Amino acid sequence: MKKILSFIVMMLLPVVAMAAFDGAKYYTINRNGESASFIYQNGTNMGIGSLSKDNGAYYWQLIPTGAADTYYIKNALTGQYVQTSKITLSSLVSMGDEPQEYIISNGATAGYYFLASADQTIDYDTDSTLGLNKGANGVVAYYIKTGRGNSYWDIKEADYSPSDPETSTEDDDVCPNVAAYRLPCGTLSTRTYLSEINIEGEGVLGELHYNASAPTSRHTLYTAQRIVVAAGGEVDFKAKMVGYNVKGAAVTVYADFDGDRQFEQTVKTEVQEDITAKLKVPADTKAIMGRIRVRVDQSGSVGANADVYGVCYDFPVYFGTTDGTRTLTVKANGDYRGSVTIEGVEGTTANFKRGEEVTVVAKAVKGYRFQEWRKGRNVVASTARYTTTMTEDKELVAVFVPVSGDDSECIRFTFSDTHTNPVCMVTDQDGNLIEGVSVSVTLSPEQYQKNTGTALGGQTDLTPNSGRDQDVPRYVTLCINDFPADYCFETIRARIAAVTSLGAFSTTSSRAFDFSVYTGSTAESLVLLASQTGVNINIDGKSTGANNTHAWSFTGAVQAPTNPLYVQVEMTNKTGYSVYSSLFGVDVLKSDKQPDAVTTVSSTTNDAVTFDLFGRRVSPAYHGIVIQDGKKLLRK
Repeated sequence: MKKILSFIVMMLLPVVAMAAFDGAKYYTINRNGESASFIYQNGTNMGIGSLSKDNGAYYWQLIPTGAADTYYIKNALTGQYVQTSKITLSSLVSMGDEPQEYIISNGATAGYYFLASADQTIDYDTDSTLGLNKGANGVVAYYIKTGRGNSYWDIKEADYSPSDPETSTEDDDVCPNVAAYRLPCGTLSTRTYLSEINIEGEGVLGELHYNASAPTSRHTLYTAQRIVVAAGGEVDFKAKMVGYNVKGAAVTVYADFDGDRQFEQTVKTEVQEDITAKLKVPADTKAIMGRIRVRVDQSGSVGANADVYGVCYDFPVYFGTTDGTRTLTVKANGDYRGSVTIEGVEGTTANFKRGEEVTVVAKAVKGYRFQEWRKGRNVVASTARYTTTMTEDKELVAVFVPVSGDDSECIRFTFSDTHTNPVCMVTDQDGNLIEGVSVSVTLSPEQYQKNTGTALGGQTDLTPNSGRDQDVPRYVTLCINDFPADYCFETIRARIAAVTSLGAFSTTSSRAFDFSVYTGSTAESLVLLASQTGVNINIDGKSTGANNTHAWSFTGAVQAPTNPLYVQVEMTNKTGYSVYSSLFGVDVLKSDKQPDAVTTVSSTTNDAVTFDLFGRRVSPAYHGIVIQDGKKLLRK
């Protein structure tokens, strides 16, 4: 009888040693013998650290699957599951939304547990099964094996009771007599965040338009823009969410509009890419400043002050009153630099209906030029004439800057987008827009493929790339319409830059170019105004665009304008290096002299301008390409 009893006991021992966990309870998972080595969820992976008793990231549910010793390992804070350990050796084991079966058993080591995903054969005697292992930077996949201590885990039931996120009283722990907001603690996770936030609407006098990449801390306090709301008004909250498909995520918007530092309005929004919420400002608010808070929480928590697993945003809010209109104020950035006006209005401050379009105009005085319109810290326009929509109160500041160098009276043609489709802005020497004058740009003759002489067809980019032949002269022609009839000139200033074969300002070097400027009343009657040879222009890697240009003046006889007026700039690289010239602007300087009839640009000295097959200007008798009456012909 004793032998039979002993046999029964021996049969029961392995069963007793196997794991048996309750899926409704919570557990801690601790590296055997190390008090500072508890597993917790750390973003998308698992970290190792000292137990934080109030942080749900350190607590786990072991949910039975129905198979022997097989469980889903679920984090108490995020609701995510430990993913497969059958991955690259020594790589971090990740967390995810889909359950993954895990074998939890003692193996050959009574009292401690091995944890390995069930999608592999379990072997405790050889280096073959990959399970959870304490690594240097968290929990990694490594061989579970008897005698390998970093695979030994102590699993204990924990006294942990998470609060119901739907019934949490977020402000119970905030003393009403303390005039301060509590900033949530918790863990940063950027699997979910808001890339764009807009606060606007009928009740908003000062809007917020916030754009950002993934935050670097769990809490962001944003004060770069001032939100102003009207008492009794409605506020529309709109946002773009990254990671809206993450399981368990919650987005909640809170408002404190009475200034008591407690959030009396809570809106739990639908979790999707476009987040929206409506808030109402009390009509009787006496507050000077309040706050709007937004939480993006992957644990589903909706408590304004609860620990956040994700990100949290705070926006200070100020209060004002309105009769339904919006106020526009314009001013210059300094006395005597320039003037500002609101079209159709006397004075620099006026009220408009919400949604009405209004145009403001800036005009510099001599010695200054207009640079930009600013609203607060933000640049809203780079043109002196700017039309804005009055959805909020606005104060626009026209920024004028001193004119450097020669400030002679001129009509200035400044190019942007020189690589694709050049856009030309026409201003005076102070940066004021000139109405009526227009310009079109052509590159003549054809551009040529490098080292072959093969025409590439019509091109629109002022800055060539490495596919062009850098030692072939380039002709950039401006056709200027409605040039002022009294604008006699003798000097044209060209703003030129040198760029590398990729069109970049990459290094500091000096390259020699020949420049010539031609003028005329037609493309076929261009005559030489002036030229310069061997001029050095630098590639300055510290600046770009117009800041990298170098200006050269070409002065000839005094000439009277025509309509249209043609100005052509010829640029030739003389170094043989793969460096190109790019035209960024042309200034036509006004002269106080009157031209003689024979020196006007309307006089025709050539009936045709001819280029050889490599784009070089030659005599009319030479075989090549001829431009005549606006058409390209081949002369034989």
